[in-house]
Amino acid sequence: MKSRLTLNLVLLTVIAALGAVAFFKPGKQEPVSHPLLTLDTNALTRLTLQNKETLVFDKKDGPWRLTAPFAAPVNQIRIGQLLEVAKAKSEADYPLKPQDLAQFGLDKPQASLTLGDTALEFGGTDPINLRRYVKLGDTLHLVEDNFFHHLTAPATDYVEKKLL
Repeated sequence: MKSRLTLNLVLLTVIAALGAVAFFKPGKQEPVSHPLLTLDTNALTRLTLQNKETLVFDKKDGPWRLTAPFAAPVNQIRIGQLLEVAKAKSEADYPLKPQDLAQFGLDKPQASLTLGDTALEFGGTDPINLRRYVKLGDTLHLVEDNFFHHLTAPATDYVEKKLL
């Protein structure tokens, strides 16, 4: 009877220890996120968005303007939303080889955003966490997918709706 009690106490101690290890997860580090780009968006003078069409926005002596596929004043809030894409948090990044582009939907990107001389290409989404694959140079980034609708919008969605 005494040995059975001792065995139960030992088993209970082992279960408690395993529970503590599972709860506290020693040795596991939380991923460190960082912005896709550390870029002064106020210094930009040209922004190009490529989706089903090519949209070119220029900023010269005043607010942003759409210059292609047609010329028009643009909604500055919408441009601000595009600029915020550059500040999206990269949850993870990996070296990217040219032969791996297709598996991430980056062989034919769904959209690309060029900010000055820096190009971001947007592919598919991670099937587990639904994060968007973004190519920046030779690096694959995983970012929260809460901005993609801005990248796929047509030019008319960026035009200022206020009467002149």
